[in-house]
Amino acid sequence: MKEVASENWPFRQGPEKEFKKKGPKDGPKEGPKDFDGPVRYNGKLISRGIFMHPPAPPNVGDPASLSYRLEKKYDSFQAEVSLRDGPGGSETPCVFWVFGDGKELWKSKPVATQQDSQKCVVSVKGIEQLKIAVTCAGLPHGAHAIWIDPQLSK
Repeated sequence: MKEVASENWPFRQGPEKEFKKKGPKDGPKEGPKDFDGPVRYNGKLISRGIFMHPPAPPNVGDPASLSYRLEKKYDSFQAEVSLRDGPGGSETPCVFWVFGDGKELWKSKPVATQQDSQKCVVSVKGIEQLKIAVTCAGLPHGAHAIWIDPQLSK
């Protein structure tokens, strides 16, 4: 698999922020906290990563999500999911999701500590829109969720 050059990587082109709220009320004014840059993981500074913090009350249980236009140009998405360095872990485990054109492509097992980290490799061939999300069924105290070294390949 050939890695796509960084200038073609959707995370570098300014993602469309999306924050989906369940129920009749409008969603929160702020989207998930995120960045395309270094994250500290397992004592090391990882050069590419995305930090997403699940919502606090009153939106507990709703997803923090980011969407990217792929325009059917890529074949594979891969990353590792875990919690970044910081507090000892999440009191309530996080679950990471990958969606392609609204269809679930991948779901992690619950992640409550760095030891629960998991690899994500999914086909995105023919996908117009990639969406990554993190949920936390309870209070997200200590839920410093990260996507480590996300990559798209052609």
